[in-house]
Amino acid sequence: MSLQKYMSLRRDARVVRDEGGYRLDMGEANHVIFEDFIGEMFERFPDPVTWEPFAGHTGRCKSQDLCDDIGIKHIAFDLEPEDFRVQQEDSTLMGPGERIHGMIFHPPYFGTATMSSHRADLSNAHQAAEYMAMLSKTIKLAYDSMVMGGLVAVICRDYRYRGERIRLDHWMMQAFESFEFKLLSVWTSEPDVVLIFER
Repeated sequence: MSLQKYMSLRRDARVVRDEGGYRLDMGEANHVIFEDFIGEMFERFPDPVTWEPFAGHTGRCKSQDLCDDIGIKHIAFDLEPEDFRVQQEDSTLMGPGERIHGMIFHPPYFGTATMSSHRADLSNAHQAAEYMAMLSKTIKLAYDSMVMGGLVAVICRDYRYRGERIRLDHWMMQAFESFEFKLLSVWTSEPDVVLIFER
C-alpha cells in the first residue's frame, strides 16, 4: 500500500471514544478499541475466536473480561501474566493452537519502558531490526492460524525515542503487508493509531 493511501485513511480515521480507566505509562491501551473491534468481528463471524499475543501483565486482562461477558473465546498470551486466564507463553514461538477469526495486536513499543526482565520480552530489544524480526514471527503464526477474511487490530504509535522519530505505524504496515494482510481502515485513540487489517 502506498503511503499516500495510508495517509488518506488516516485523515478519515474513526476516533475511538475514550472512557478512561487505563494507563498509557503502563503500556495499556484504550479498552474501547477492543470493544469496537469485537463489534467488527461479529459482523463477519457468528462465533469468533480471537487471539491476543501480547495481553500485558498489569493486572486483570480487560479484553478477557469483555469476551467472558459476551461468551466468545479469547486466547490471551503473556510472558509473565498476572491474570490466571492469560496463558504464560512466548507468542514469538507459540501460536494460538487453533483457527482464529481475529487478533488484537498491541506489543510493547520499541524503545519504551522495559515491561519485564524476560529475555524474550520485546521491550528488551535494543535494535529496530531485532524488534521487527521478533514481531514478524508472531505475525507469521497469526497468518498461519487465521481464517480468510479474519481481522487484525494493530495498536501502534508515532513517537520519538532518543531523539529519533519512530514511525511504528509505518513499520507495522510494512510488516503485515509482507504477509499479505490488507489494510482496511485506520482508527485513532490519541496518542495511538489502530490499523485494521484483513487476512
